[in-house]
Amino acid sequence: MREASLFLTTSARDEDRSLSAFSKTPTESLWDTVKNAELHILLREPALIELARRKEPGVDIFCDSLVNCGDPECWFTAIKALTVLNTYDSVNRLLSIAGLCNLADRRIILNAVARVLTSAQREQFRRLVRFLANPGLLDVTEWTPTAIRMLSAVCEEKGLKVIPSGSQLTLTEPVDTGETSISKTDSVQSFTEQN
Repeated sequence: MREASLFLTTSARDEDRSLSAFSKTPTESLWDTVKNAELHILLREPALIELARRKEPGVDIFCDSLVNCGDPECWFTAIKALTVLNTYDSVNRLLSIAGLCNLADRRIILNAVARVLTSAQREQFRRLVRFLANPGLLDVTEWTPTAIRMLSAVCEEKGLKVIPSGSQLTLTEPVDTGETSISKTDSVQSFTEQN
């Protein structure tokens, strides 16, 4: 019987060009932009991200209002800002939101949290990451070592073998990951480049 495996993949990081756009803008001007409801959220997002990067008080509360407003674009902006804020409270907010979301949204949040996870939130992350620990492929680009350790521990509990990106596979038969099969001679990296 073949052992079920979770193949971890990584990809190149997209450069975020908005990082320095507002770096010299006064905080009050950024808040004016963020709170201007007449502007579309995508126009307000860079200012909110800059406030989060500065760890300005009130960003987490403003993000709560975006999460609860019902607009998917506002929701995504809030998740991104809370991730950039990267405080103990903001990560706990993200984990709490993930616990209440549907599976697709939970995957988005857990991927964001995994990029900033520290040992302080590892157990809550571990409980929520259980649904990601299934045979197939999982992109772990920019995940912290703590997040990968928690995922690996959950996989071990579930009897899944974790195969890191770039590992050479030693398979006796093709593995079906749901979309494509991996042959005996493929590496995880070459497989992910094909898809």
